[in-house]
Amino acid sequence: MRRSLLKVFLLGITLLMIPLIVYADIIDSNSCESELDWAFSEQGVLTIAETGAMNDYKSTSGHRPLWQQYASDLTNYSTYQEIPAQEHVPSETIEEIIKVPTCTETGRTDDVIYCSVCGAEISRIPRVIDALGHEEVIDDAIAPTCTKTGLTEGKRCSRCKEILTAQTVVERLAHTPGNPVCENNIPATCNTSGRYDEVIYCTVCGYEMNRKQIITAPAHTYSNPIYIWSGDNLVCTATKICIVCSASDSQINIVSDHVDFRVDQSPTSQDTGTALCHAVFNDDSLSAYKNITIPALNNMAVLNLPSGLEIIGEEAFAGIVSEAVIIPDNCREIGPNAFADCANLRYVYIPKSVIRIADNAFDGCAKVILDIEQE
Repeated sequence: MRRSLLKVFLLGITLLMIPLIVYADIIDSNSCESELDWAFSEQGVLTIAETGAMNDYKSTSGHRPLWQQYASDLTNYSTYQEIPAQEHVPSETIEEIIKVPTCTETGRTDDVIYCSVCGAEISRIPRVIDALGHEEVIDDAIAPTCTKTGLTEGKRCSRCKEILTAQTVVERLAHTPGNPVCENNIPATCNTSGRYDEVIYCTVCGYEMNRKQIITAPAHTYSNPIYIWSGDNLVCTATKICIVCSASDSQINIVSDHVDFRVDQSPTSQDTGTALCHAVFNDDSLSAYKNITIPALNNMAVLNLPSGLEIIGEEAFAGIVSEAVIIPDNCREIGPNAFADCANLRYVYIPKSVIRIADNAFDGCAKVILDIEQE
């Protein structure tokens, strides 16, 4: 049978699958005229490609195609008519990520359109994605101590972990010395040495910064001093006795450097007065006080100086035997050695009118009490 349009497929094999059939089980293949290609498989399938005219594929007369030698093995055939290809049907644009951007490098996405019928790629438009940039995270600074180093503030990227600002080590702080403390104390006795450790610790961390042993010499342990005044109250002696051994050779006696007198109540003709004695020692830890009585003026040999006397000159009354002197109210000055070497002189009243007293005015008057009137 002749066919005007010859496109025969046996057993439903499509034209586009010819290469697969050829490689799978083809017995023979060739070209027929200029527009036809054919192939014959072991299964008795004749496959013809392209367009063109041909004789009945089973004809045995006239012009015989080359496949006619297999005509007796053909079982079925089919024909088709070529239909022109249709236009692609574009789908919605799809964003395809080609390269993911990083903190420092750009990325890329493509806007792609595929055919919704056959899936063919119709178009592709590349698009650059900007680098993301670093996401800074602060690494807090760590303050140093006297036992540990510290760190400066740092920065890093939380996304890519890159160190943006490296933390640097801050050296340890110096220890802070406290006051020395006494440890392992073995007290000295009257006859043996003692010792103790003087230790300095850091007030922050407690680290022992320094330790040294102190040796203490044998020493007596004294009681509080006992003060003994002389009969004229011009000398005071401080006596200390060891409370541990009470040895006689441990006793020490310290004599006052001098005694100051302060009149608290001036005597009158009939009434006694009072004064406070203050014994002054070279050792500042020692000090003694005593209240004494000043005899009434009627009970002493009194020198009453005349009221018109304004200046008592140099050595004016040196060596007198009087026990008391009353200086008049209008006197203004007492000169050098004015009352020097008056061994019996015990009391001198000086009015506030006196504005100058020579330093040595009463030299040699060991027991005199000066009653200076206050403003």
